Amino acid sequence: MTSSSSEIPTDSRAGRMTPKASEVLRSAVDLFVLAPAHERAEIRAFADLLTGLLPDAHREDRAHVAQRLAHRADTPPAIARLLASDVVEIARPV
Repeated sequence: MTSSSSEIPTDSRAGRMTPKASEVLRSAVDLFVLAPAHERAEIRAFADLLTGLLPDAHREDRAHVAQRLAHRADTPPAIARLLASDVVEIARPV
């Protein structure tokens, strides 16, 4: 199986996120889970944001995202796939 450049475990950029970007990632996820549900447009925008941030995220940040989104029915499928293809500690909750 060939790996895609968007897969987190094989991305050579993983872990090179700035502290500010890490804060944005965690805050976005924490705000997303505060609402009981989201409209499609909100879910798409959230997916776009996380797709841009996750490849550079540190393991701790990716674990935070996985824990917070694991049981959400409105977790964007693309984000769930990224997390599920990560290292086992991050993929397990998803």
